[in-house]
Amino acid sequence: MEALLAATECEWCGSQKALRRWRGNGWEITPLHRESCPTRRVNGRSASPHRLSEAAVAAVREQGHRLAYMAYTDDSGGVVGGQAAGLSILSR
Repeated sequence: MEALLAATECEWCGSQKALRRWRGNGWEITPLHRESCPTRRVNGRSASPHRLSEAAVAAVREQGHRLAYMAYTDDSGGVVGGQAAGLSILSR
């Protein structure tokens, strides 16, 4: 979790801040963007988190952690680890 938080960085505003909280059965990470960041609002709604999350997971994988990011249909997503991470990478 700490490595994933450390790798969370917005490519447009450079913010490396994120909130984390336990919700349901796992951690929820919410990146915090600067006020002027174009990812805060797109067409009146929050932008999809997928690019930021995929980049953070890719950075953590380079450190040797077995994680994968899974995008959901509601513009959210989740990170899986271990065996599930290997399987989801192969199924992409």
